[in-house]
Amino acid sequence: MIYQQFTFMHSFTMKDISVFTHLVGDSHPLHQDTDYAKSKGFKTLVVPGMLTASLFSRIIGNYLPRNNYFYISQSLVFHQPVYPEEPLTVLATINQESLSTGILTLDTKIYQDKTLVLSGEARAKPFVK
Repeated sequence: MIYQQFTFMHSFTMKDISVFTHLVGDSHPLHQDTDYAKSKGFKTLVVPGMLTASLFSRIIGNYLPRNNYFYISQSLVFHQPVYPEEPLTVLATINQESLSTGILTLDTKIYQDKTLVLSGEARAKPFVK
């Protein structure tokens, strides 16, 4: 299973941003006020970083074998802003599997227009019956 890769594409809508910021109580104007975002040098509103990072959860929940894993950790490095309505490519590569615990370590990356916008490392543990 080591070095297995998973990938999918996704775009965030303005409604996604609105629902997420309301749900978590994030009222930063970068996510809600286009004029403010532009005044700070961005081309439009910025997708919240944690909303972008939440895409890694799809890998753990839907792509790992047998839907038998749950998240135990995720590191994140935000490299560039993410903009709504622009396609993202989400990529995860299993780079280690513990033989004793079954814990998987995955290299996680998100690209927007071939630019790395988010990277990190995830760890997932198998369910034990």
